[in-house]
Amino acid sequence: MSKQPVKPQHPAGLMDSIQSEVAGEASPLLEFLVEHAKVIIACVLVCIIGIAGYGTYVHFSGTSDREAQDELGRIVIIPDHQKRMAALETFLAKAPASTKDMALYTLAQTASVAGDPQEAYKTWSEVAKTNKDLRVTAAYGMAGALAQQGKLSEALAVYEGILDGLGKNDALPVNSQIAFLAEAEGNSKRALTACEAILAIPNLDQAEARIWTQKADALRQQTAQPK
Repeated sequence: MSKQPVKPQHPAGLMDSIQSEVAGEASPLLEFLVEHAKVIIACVLVCIIGIAGYGTYVHFSGTSDREAQDELGRIVIIPDHQKRMAALETFLAKAPASTKDMALYTLAQTASVAGDPQEAYKTWSEVAKTNKDLRVTAAYGMAGALAQQGKLSEALAVYEGILDGLGKNDALPVNSQIAFLAEAEGNSKRALTACEAILAIPNLDQAEARIWTQKADALRQQTAQPK
């Protein structure tokens, strides 16, 4: 006969005592769970719904952005400038934030190429307001649109407004535009000041230095002549 395994023996009194203590500790928790079961279940459901809702938002938000990017891509390649501008204006009315800056920038570029200086100026102004990283680019667009309308003083003022804090890469072309606009307006002194600002740029390319030195000398002769 095989021997039955011997089960460990515990004093009956010890087991009853442990069970009694456990039941006593768990009783308040069980009572709390029973009494507040509806509230607890409701809280759990709210958490689940919240998590699911957030996931749905992220999913559909990403889908919406992708669809908007695809739509903008189709608009950008429209060959006719007027049709592209009309499509961009319609798109901007409903564009999500992720594509709005690019759509606005594209509209400004299209208006400039299409020869619509008023629309170009208005849109480049919006670009300058909404995206500080494009303020220099927007200034070129705004000034160019004003110059096309013969508003040289206003175009010059646009460039003057962005001079502060420009690095070498931006200071040179902006001062170049100021020099040309000021000279075209008949303001030789302002044009000379712009030339001198260019020549003061550290490590200026030698070829450019020669060109602007000659330009500055010619402007000095103009300012020295009696009127």
